[in-house]
Amino acid sequence: MVKRILSMKGHDYSEVNIDESPDRHQEVLQLSGQQRVPVTVVSDELTGLQSVITGYNPGQLMPALAA
Repeated sequence: MVKRILSMKGHDYSEVNIDESPDRHQEVLQLSGQQRVPVTVVSDELTGLQSVITGYNPGQLMPALAA
């Protein structure tokens, strides 16, 4: 569902499957503090700030995409 929202809003994204790239699992833990997936990181190119959203959470994702 997250990929669908990103595509519908015209945002580019890259997908990392931690089952296929287990070395990235630590990165997920550092970013989110959780083992929950998906983890979506929305970066603001102007400020350099990142929003880290865990799970399917449109209530957090939509405002982060609008920023």
